[in-house]
Amino acid sequence: MRKRFFIKAFLFIVLVTGIQTLISPQAEIPLHTQYVDYIFSRKVDVVYFGDSSVTWAAADDPSKATIPQILGRFLPDVEIGDISHASFDMRMFAAYAQYFARMDYTPAWIIIPVNIRSFSPEWCMKTSSLAEEMKTVLALKGGPWMSFLKPVLVFKMKEEERSQFGYQHRKVRVGSRVIGRMQDFVGDDYKDFTTDKLVKKLMLRFMFTLTSDNPNMRALRETVAILKQRKTRVLFYMTPVDYQTGQRYLGEEFAEQLNKNIHAVISYLKQENMPVIDFSRALPTEIFSWHQDPSSLYTNEHLRLKGRVFVAQALAKIIRARMSVLPD
Repeated sequence: MRKRFFIKAFLFIVLVTGIQTLISPQAEIPLHTQYVDYIFSRKVDVVYFGDSSVTWAAADDPSKATIPQILGRFLPDVEIGDISHASFDMRMFAAYAQYFARMDYTPAWIIIPVNIRSFSPEWCMKTSSLAEEMKTVLALKGGPWMSFLKPVLVFKMKEEERSQFGYQHRKVRVGSRVIGRMQDFVGDDYKDFTTDKLVKKLMLRFMFTLTSDNPNMRALRETVAILKQRKTRVLFYMTPVDYQTGQRYLGEEFAEQLNKNIHAVISYLKQENMPVIDFSRALPTEIFSWHQDPSSLYTNEHLRLKGRVFVAQALAKIIRARMSVLPD
């Protein structure tokens, strides 16, 4: 009896999905996944993954050039494909690596920034609509299941709505100590800046303990495994952190936890013989743009032009030294 019920339920789901697929207009492919096809066609030398830390510019910057664009100016003979967007993280980079492997595409070099804040519960425990949509597209793209994209995205949207409740009620910890729930650290109340709220944001974003089962640590391991299997040359780097602000408000406890979390990532990458550069404490607080950005009231990794030039110049020097296939 139960077997018959499950068969009927399965057939009903298939029928509804099929009808939805037939009567629904074709789901629009996000521009970023379309741009991947452009990168394939151009056979670019370097693919640069990234989040808003590589693209954001301060309002008063004399140039709004992104880090990949500035890197291109330091390496004029090298074509760079920029795959970056706000809220992208290691899970998105893993999805792109999977797609590259499935399409049998291996660029000469891949640059992957590792934003330590993206491992925080605020970031990695919250579902990003765009990232989830793009991961789904990349998983289906180029295969027969692409015609089912729209109903799959609808299902994903409902799943995201359900996960939001769990996110808001998730406990926030510093070490083993519970300091509140997520709803105490996010939301409309944080649209007005106060020092107390800044301190709470710093604790949420940087005082977590990074463990091996962290979603972005799992995605990092997955990305490394794919790149090693494909023998892809890659350069990881830890994005700059406004550590001076953290230490100003949280003292040495902030510095110690930041060091532990960064060490966890770097030691893993070195264990896998992956080249990694640590920019996490390379820049002073005045190089970060969040101070003057009304849309970003609290610490983030957005850099002023001087900071973006610093990162691009350092990457260019390393790539020139390591990429023998590139012109001198």
